[in-house]
Amino acid sequence: MIAFLVFLALLVAVFASFYLKRFKLCLLLIFLTSFQTRMFVSLDPMLHPWDERYHALVAKNLLSDPLHPMLIKEPAISFEKENWTGNQTWVHKQPLPLYSMAMSIAVFGTKAWAVRLPSVLLGSLCTFFVFIIGFRLWDEKVGLIASFLYATNGFLIEQAGGRVPTDHIDAFHLIFTLSSIAMVVEYHVRQKDGFLYLAGVFLGCAILSKWLTALIVFPVFFFLSFRDIGFKSFLISCIKIALPAIIVAAPWQIFIYQNFPEEAAIESASNWAHIIEVLDGMEGGPLFHIDKIRMLFGDFIYLPLILFVYLIIRRGLFSKEMAVFIWLFIPLLFFSLVATKMRGYTSFAAPALFLMSAVSWFEIRDMVQEKHRKIWLGLGILCLGLSLRFSFERIKFFQSQEEAIAIRESIFKLEELGMQDGVVVFNNPYPIESMFFNGGTSYSWCPNEKELLEGDFEYLILDENCSLSFGRRVESPF
Repeated sequence: MIAFLVFLALLVAVFASFYLKRFKLCLLLIFLTSFQTRMFVSLDPMLHPWDERYHALVAKNLLSDPLHPMLIKEPAISFEKENWTGNQTWVHKQPLPLYSMAMSIAVFGTKAWAVRLPSVLLGSLCTFFVFIIGFRLWDEKVGLIASFLYATNGFLIEQAGGRVPTDHIDAFHLIFTLSSIAMVVEYHVRQKDGFLYLAGVFLGCAILSKWLTALIVFPVFFFLSFRDIGFKSFLISCIKIALPAIIVAAPWQIFIYQNFPEEAAIESASNWAHIIEVLDGMEGGPLFHIDKIRMLFGDFIYLPLILFVYLIIRRGLFSKEMAVFIWLFIPLLFFSLVATKMRGYTSFAAPALFLMSAVSWFEIRDMVQEKHRKIWLGLGILCLGLSLRFSFERIKFFQSQEEAIAIRESIFKLEELGMQDGVVVFNNPYPIESMFFNGGTSYSWCPNEKELLEGDFEYLILDENCSLSFGRRVESPF
């Protein structure tokens, strides 16, 4: 209840400061709103099943061996290297989010909220980058509205809190892609090379967070600046972005291919397989992402898309409208053609939608006559209301956490039963979470006699629904 009341108070303060044209205060309040909502969601007591728990365990294991990313640090049973949910060496994702989580765990301990803190902090700071783009390309009001839509978007809040698949990986990818584009926009306005180099550093970080979809920075830069600077200057500017990006992102790729060549090759093949095969049951038609954006950003989100096409026709291909539109269009087109479909794949283009929505609101205002301003205002309130409704539904201010707390307490009881480093626990319904909170090695299945007789390890078998006739068995706390 307190978190909900704080959220409402911040909303009122944001609207009041915007109405009074206290824009600096308004931006600060938007940042606080972003941080408050993300921090609230980050306090969920348990790790979330897809995919946060795996990322959290790998991050924790980096503390014991920073140069060897591992999921199951000490496997007791043979495993397939292709199985990213049960192998040892884990290069399934790029390392920057994992190392950031590891540093947070080192400082704050093996707590679920510590895993989420980097996404919460960096994600909140991105309110300023969204504002910078809107302000530099249009004006303060556009920047503030777009920043507010980013700060209160329920899906991105859940992403920072680890509640949705690919969680912190996609959150970091969005953060650094957005940061890189903000630096490109700063260069476009101020023509200082330092912003190009910063854009390159952030681009390298975005690649180290997920992968090459971060290269969307170049098409955005092309449509934004090509007409003004010409081909030669554009090419030189791209080199100034690309070099620091390569310096940041390439060493890790070289490192894993030298030290873990088989695992790196498997993951590289998996990345390509996502394009032509449906993996992990994540299927959908060619309109999957077009349909999902209304669920993630509000039912009226198609209006700014249509309006931006009209603006591009009016203002030309090389325009700020086209630069923002292409930021969304290319990811939508690419991932609509990709066989494996997940909602979070296009989330790094979400700021483009917020900018489009803010610009569209003022464009419609300029199009309608004075006598129709009430209709325009009503449309804006309706769009904002729908956006905030999605936020309330996803943040879940009043959701009970009793079940998650009970599961976490049961996991802690495993330590009392003997689960620790060097002890293998079988038949555990929460093996990844248990390894994160307690250490040791854990599996979800009941072992067979051969696995126990051949294995040289101390073990526990949780008794529930396990028909094995021998072994050290304990009553399951779950």
